[in-house]
Amino acid sequence: MGHVYGDWTFSHTFAGQKVHTPRAFLEHGYEAKQVAVKPSGQDRTDTTMALEAYEVLLQGSNITAFMIVSGDGDFAYLARKIRSQGKRLIVCALTNSASPEIITISNPFVSIESLLNITVTTSTLISPKPKYNWEEFINLLAKAEKTLPFVALKLFRDQWLSFENPKLRGRIVNEAIDEGIAKTFNQPNPKNPSFPTTAIKLNRSHQLVKEILEKKT
Repeated sequence: MGHVYGDWTFSHTFAGQKVHTPRAFLEHGYEAKQVAVKPSGQDRTDTTMALEAYEVLLQGSNITAFMIVSGDGDFAYLARKIRSQGKRLIVCALTNSASPEIITISNPFVSIESLLNITVTTSTLISPKPKYNWEEFINLLAKAEKTLPFVALKLFRDQWLSFENPKLRGRIVNEAIDEGIAKTFNQPNPKNPSFPTTAIKLNRSHQLVKEILEKKT
């Protein structure tokens, strides 16, 4: 059975009549999974879908390929995990709005424009990675490491980098990992031992990290 994610507590109408959305999906062979929006109104279905896909990756040894129909950079971490397990990863998205990380990791990347034979009005060139103030990032992560027993990647991305554009936070963290400035590790999760927490820490042997931290001493 397929899954459809959303906040089904909101009222849905069609042709002037209230539609019982979860029941309607069930009638067509799909299970509607409830994912409440944040108090700010921000959608968080991407995180839930990525987590469940990761669970499938860990449990489905007989699965040889995954497909992500999204170019959102929030899926980049999942994409790397899929490739690291030797699985084929197919990504289908609009080229001009897809995250560069997603395009690089995928094998292959399928352009929606090509599939539908459409032309987008904006440039289809992928913009270069933004130049980021790594000194600020390194000092923030160092402070988080000093404050907390360990730094959960999601916590650092969403709360410590909360001043950044939400769409850029994942790219910044992913780039820091790719550049060797930071690295991830699995932290045991007492509440759910089967699914450890992905944590992040500075790579203190990295030359840039050493130079910036030495400024603080």
